[in-house]
Amino acid sequence: MEPPKNISRTRRKRGIPCRLLLVLGALVASCSGERQPGIYQDGQPVRPFTSTESNLYQVRWASQPHPIPINEPFEIVLDVLGPEADLTLEVDGWMPSHGHGMVRTPRVTPLGNGRYQVQGMLFHMEGAWELRVALAWRENLGDSFVIRRDNVVFEVQI
Repeated sequence: MEPPKNISRTRRKRGIPCRLLLVLGALVASCSGERQPGIYQDGQPVRPFTSTESNLYQVRWASQPHPIPINEPFEIVLDVLGPEADLTLEVDGWMPSHGHGMVRTPRVTPLGNGRYQVQGMLFHMEGAWELRVALAWRENLGDSFVIRRDNVVFEVQI
């Protein structure tokens, strides 16, 4: 039977390449300008990607500031993954238990590469809200076209 120190050395030797790969992967990601999963560059947490109703797109968001203030304006940054399309987004807040939405209409600005900035959000009451995101795009059908829509809803507790 081998002494325990030989087993330890063997385990360490096998573990070094794995650790080295993890460190190298982190370095490559940081050099490429990639954001750490779940965190925007300004340190704000993001929610995980959620599928739209038709499973065509994946959407995630982060509020700025975080946490979302009550009855104070805030912004949202949305990331959208999916088929290439010239998307138009509409964003709204809704309180299902009260049957009403926000008292203002937010403005959505495309930032490029599937990222959108939403300004003018205001959740004026404490409670359960829904952040509703509607995606629309034009699909060409030869000499005509159709407007397609898809939606995703996020539950938000304020």
